[in-house]
Amino acid sequence: MTLSATPSFPSPAQRRLPVPAWPRYALAAAVALALALAAWTVLRHEHTLRHGQPILLELAPVDPRSIMQGDYMTLDYAEEQVLRSQYQQRSSRDEGTLPVSPATYAYLRVDAQRRARVAALGDTPAAPGGLIALRLRGRAHAPALGPHAFFFQEGAAQVYETAHWGELRVAPDGTALLVTLRDAELRPLGQNRF
Repeated sequence: MTLSATPSFPSPAQRRLPVPAWPRYALAAAVALALALAAWTVLRHEHTLRHGQPILLELAPVDPRSIMQGDYMTLDYAEEQVLRSQYQQRSSRDEGTLPVSPATYAYLRVDAQRRARVAALGDTPAAPGGLIALRLRGRAHAPALGPHAFFFQEGAAQVYETAHWGELRVAPDGTALLVTLRDAELRPLGQNRF
């Protein structure tokens, strides 16, 4: 019997404990679920942009110091100012705040040129005849009809300085997406694929 001068140790690969397969499958399933959710959201928004009802909301003046900030423009809507004053009046009268829940909708009356005005508020996306339901977002003191930022290509700020209207597309569930800005004569500003 011969003895070896160097002891034999297991290699690092031999020393590893066996890892069960389920953590890898769980991680793969979580990643697949996250990607599927992201894809579903993108498809839903693309459907709204292509098939949603177009409306035009008049833009309200914004503090000129904050209107253009790099490659985006701060937006405010004239109809939101009306809603804010109504909410403030109701809030002071009721001595409390009025919640803007996920199920609060502004019902919009749209004219022949697709310009929208708030006609009423409600709790369902099923708008009364001839009106379009737009889901309100935000807090009780600041209900939001649409996005408050419009992003554009670097160096294109001058194109959007004459913006007077925001064009949104509204889905049947009341979700609204900002598509483009328009001037006072309702002409689209900048490049747009919709």
